[in-house]
Amino acid sequence: MRLVGDTHGVSKATMSRVVHRIVESINLMLFDEVIKWPDDIANVNLRFFHRGGLPSVVGCLDGTHIPIKAPTANEDPFVNCHGDHSLNCMIVA
Repeated sequence: MRLVGDTHGVSKATMSRVVHRIVESINLMLFDEVIKWPDDIANVNLRFFHRGGLPSVVGCLDGTHIPIKAPTANEDPFVNCHGDHSLNCMIVA
């Protein structure tokens, strides 16, 4: 966010508000199409409890880095902690 704000002369606070409004709008418009809750929530909850002792769980969130070729511009945001170029992706299961 800071890179975009600095590049376009926008403060961090303004960028934060803009990102929040965009996420809120996407959530309102696409939530029902994108977020799918399991039909058998009780069964999923029970499986999580039996497998890991986790009560009231119906899904998991995890992240991974997808390797990419180095971009020709604005390379820094795509360099991960290992010095490799990647996209940081969040996955819901």
